[in-house]
Parts: sequence; structure tokens; C-alpha cells
Amino acid sequence: MHLDEDHRKIKEMAIIAVGVATIIGGGIAIFVASSIIPMPGVKYILLSPYLSMVTYVIQLKAKSKLILLKFGVVFAITMTMISLFMGGAILLTAFLAQFSIIGIKSNEIKVF
Repeated sequence: MHLDEDHRKIKEMAIIAVGVATIIGGGIAIFVASSIIPMPGVKYILLSPYLSMVTYVIQLKAKSKLILLKFGVVFAITMTMISLFMGGAILLTAFLAQFSIIGIKSNEIKVF
């Protein structure tokens, strides 16, 4: 039983690490590709669905209640090396997203 818990934690850490690396690598590729297209805001148009897709896959694979928060904290720490404000924005977004998920997925509170 203890071994299964350790295995789950290691798998979760690996999924988070691969997710952060995927977002950084894909983000750099999208940033470079967006410099070719001379349209204002094209990098945000391309990056938004990419980030959503990677976040969805991470949540699908990890199956933990707090995976979005854990992923957000690791990604925020990583991106703080580039900009303190970017790291703060990512951390705040992760907390607010996790807080909204708790309200929506609660069995006691029916949204619809």
C-alpha cells in the first residue's frame, strides 16, 4: 500500500515536470512562429489553445484533486526566473482556478 502511494506521487511529479517542459518548449516555438506572422496578438491567439490543451492533458493523466494547483506552483516558480510578475500572475491564476474548481466539483453545492 505504501509503495502504491509512492508510485502515484512519483508519477504525478513526472507528469508535472513533463507538462512544464512541454509548455515552455511549445511556448518558445509558438513565440518564434508568431514573429513570422505580422499580425498583432497572434502569439496570444496561438498560445491560448495550446496552454489549455496541455493543462487538460495534465489533469486527465494525473487524476489528483490538487494537480492544477501543484502544476501552477511549479510553472510559476519556473517562469519567475524570467519575470517576477509573470510568476505571480501564474500563481494567482492557479489559485483562483483551483478555488473555482472546488466550488464547481463539490458534491454539496450544485451549480446547475
